[in-house]
Amino acid sequence: MAAAIAPQMFRRRGMLVPALIGLFPLWWAMGLSELIWPVFGLAMAGSLLQSRSVAIPRFAMAWVLFLLIVAASGLMLEEQQDVYSWIIRFSQYVSVGLIVPYVLTHRDHTSASTVFGAATALFLASVAGGYLGLLLGDFSFRSPFAYVLPGGFQANSFVRDVVNPSFADIERFLGRFEVTRPKAPFTYTNGWGAAMGLLFPFAFHDAVTGFGLSRRVARIGVAASVLPIMLSLNQGLWVSIAAGAGYAALRAAGRGDSRIVLQLVGVGLVAAIAITATPLSNTIRSDLQNPNATEDRFELYEATLSELPNSPIIGFGGPRVVREGLPPAGTHGQLWIVLFSHGAAGALAYFAFIAGMFWSTRRYRTRVGLWCHVVIFVSLAQAPFYGHTPQQLAIIMVAAAVGLLDVRGLLTPASASTQRQLDATSTA
Repeated sequence: MAAAIAPQMFRRRGMLVPALIGLFPLWWAMGLSELIWPVFGLAMAGSLLQSRSVAIPRFAMAWVLFLLIVAASGLMLEEQQDVYSWIIRFSQYVSVGLIVPYVLTHRDHTSASTVFGAATALFLASVAGGYLGLLLGDFSFRSPFAYVLPGGFQANSFVRDVVNPSFADIERFLGRFEVTRPKAPFTYTNGWGAAMGLLFPFAFHDAVTGFGLSRRVARIGVAASVLPIMLSLNQGLWVSIAAGAGYAALRAAGRGDSRIVLQLVGVGLVAAIAITATPLSNTIRSDLQNPNATEDRFELYEATLSELPNSPIIGFGGPRVVREGLPPAGTHGQLWIVLFSHGAAGALAYFAFIAGMFWSTRRYRTRVGLWCHVVIFVSLAQAPFYGHTPQQLAIIMVAAAVGLLDVRGLLTPASASTQRQLDATSTA
């Protein structure tokens, strides 16, 4: 299957980003969820080099500066195994950074509806992965890539998790019973939660308008997502959706778009009724009353900050274990990842780029642009507690690219039918 798909998507101009995002469950099942990015990065770079002109946003220099700092931070690595991880992360940052110029440059070949549809398709796959996780638990399988990867590499726990995908993690809750937390098609439960929070605006817009995928299919997916979202006990995901919905309602109300406000209120009421009328309410209440996870996170953040003075400018190149019994410092949040791994200079450059995307998309023209802007807002809200490299960061870049097309009045779909959908969603 992959052999049949790959040649077509690499030959067809403008299809690399939709294939990268929409077919991500395939890359995950093949054991390539972390390594597929430089492959697509090289393809995007080659496509851009063949273009007569390349569209680059003004704030892109912040990303270039960030990449230079990431390169410099590699000098601080101590272990050979850390060098391998750094190479993978650096290649991911470079590759994901090409998504925005790729979509902007190939806007006549990559319609906004296709990109939106790919993001919603990934949302639907993540919902399905949530149900599979609840049903199959921590069942794992050996991917095709695991059969060809030398055994020495699989001694690394992260590599082993990537090439032997599983559907969920089983965790003990309140010391009394086990909880199944979905993660397919991502490597970790927090990765699933972060992606679901970022993808929800795409799916919600498609459920209302059918802009990217069938309205009926998107509505079924959004409705079905309530159960795995709640049973995952992923508080960060709950915060992400609530923050995104609240911000979207404020922006819509400010422009007099009462329809979006009513739609969000309606979805919120349905979700509230579904929760309060079922045993979900007891599960959620118990999770919110559990202080252990929050205390562990704050202890990790404190350990991360206490180590930073030893390399404050360019960081340490990657996460490190600095306190026994805790996860490595520089994990569990994109803010801490870039601050610890690449120092204050890296964090400033990284968030200057994200802030540039957020600021540049604030003057959206249509509801497509609104929801892209909301995705970037959600990414900022998630930064203290969710990591974004590389899958979630790719979703953010996709939202930024389509949002910029909307702001510039270049959101020109490839078909007349899609144009009518776009006109119907305009807030102008």
